[in-house]
Amino acid sequence: MNATSNGSVPPVEECEAQASRILESQPLRGAESLRSLLAFLVRWSLDHPGSPPKEYVIATQVLGRGAGFDPQTDPTVRVQIGRLRSKLAEYYMAQGAEDPLLLEIPKGRHEVTFSYRTNGDRPRTEPDPGRPARRRNLLRTILALAVTAAGSAGITWWLTRPAPVARALVELWSPFFQSPEPPLAIFSNAEFVGSPRDGLRYFRRGQDDPESMLDTYTGVGEVMAVRELVQMFSGLRRPLRVKRGRLLTWDEDKNANLIFIGSPAENAELRVLAGSLEFQLKSRDLEPEVGRPGFWNRKPREGEPSLYLVAQGRPIVEDYALVALLPGVQPGKWALILAGCTTFGTGAAAEFVSHPVLAEELLARLARVTGSRQVRPFEALLHVRVEKGAPTQIQVVTLHQR
Repeated sequence: MNATSNGSVPPVEECEAQASRILESQPLRGAESLRSLLAFLVRWSLDHPGSPPKEYVIATQVLGRGAGFDPQTDPTVRVQIGRLRSKLAEYYMAQGAEDPLLLEIPKGRHEVTFSYRTNGDRPRTEPDPGRPARRRNLLRTILALAVTAAGSAGITWWLTRPAPVARALVELWSPFFQSPEPPLAIFSNAEFVGSPRDGLRYFRRGQDDPESMLDTYTGVGEVMAVRELVQMFSGLRRPLRVKRGRLLTWDEDKNANLIFIGSPAENAELRVLAGSLEFQLKSRDLEPEVGRPGFWNRKPREGEPSLYLVAQGRPIVEDYALVALLPGVQPGKWALILAGCTTFGTGAAAEFVSHPVLAEELLARLARVTGSRQVRPFEALLHVRVEKGAPTQIQVVTLHQR
């Protein structure tokens, strides 16, 4: 444990209690990947004072990256720690404004430090030879209480350690692993006219020259979704094929399990399956409330609204996204749809099914609805918080068993 600026070292039990308060706080509510990251860093920093974990350890043990993770080319760890610092700052500006103990992640480091706000707030504590054993026991007790209070998949990860959580990905994706043919991920690529230099806009059928149409672009969320899926399949030692939507041919690909990435509005082949969905995308150009995209709930359960709308305005601060598992084109085959109202929602949907902690959360939600963890057709509607162009919180709004 690093000494504080006033020379006193906070007792371990105070550090653990402060971490528990932050993990249950509003800024981190729903941000399961960030909660898992904070839980890991706290545990590591208390158990290995002065020896921060390597980026590779964080990436493979917490963030679900495969054994081939390279921190030189993949900034995932640095990005997630940057987001976590923002959440900690948000906590201490509001809910934790009066907390005497500061939990911080110093810039350029991958460890947690604890310090008192001012000199004299707490007495100096002397080294205690029994401290390591009590630390482990207290940590288990506090975390058990936190799990009971918050029901957090992220904190559950802290208790169970990395090894079991990858099992959630195998469970969730088991329908796609039963075929000898590698699954095929199809990402949307909308039709545009113009150029990146002068500006792009959507192609208007009947108005624009078909020869001027560009169909090789996709959204940043779709790109990140492909990246998440490729890394996840690589980590599970499973093959995955990737193809853009306009190159999909049913004759060639009907025998594969399919993963559709992006809106049906930008993927004509997806519309064949999307028509049966209970959650249908609502265009921003249609009533009610023109200008606001969302999802129609065609078969509302008790207490559910018939329409989920995204807030208007720029920058985009929220989105809705759909994760839907359906029977595929051929008997015995499957199709998974990952689609947001915007590209940010699409990326968040892919993260939700690619991260072991979030996959465990989805399986637990399915088990509550069906009484079994067996994966069957379902539709899960997600609410996504967006900050600075990146999803930061993903929550299941409702889940329909098909």
